[in-house]
Amino acid sequence: MSAGTQEQDQLVPQIPGFTLLERDALLVGSGGVGKTLAALGLSYQTAIGNPNVFDRADEIKPEALGATLWIGTDGGDGAY
Repeated sequence: MSAGTQEQDQLVPQIPGFTLLERDALLVGSGGVGKTLAALGLSYQTAIGNPNVFDRADEIKPEALGATLWIGTDGGDGAY
């Protein structure tokens, strides 16, 4: 494996313990467990880098800040 390929394949945390830089994230769970609130918090922290989301002191590096695409669906017929 070349050094360039290894560099591209590294998983770099964006929000440590939650998301990876330039990778998709998927939240799955039963209804009413807080997926929507968690997605909102992750989107907010990704956009502005607020270190106080989820009561953690993890800051996002300025070069890792960015936009999010949020697709919310309850699945079932017609969701695809």
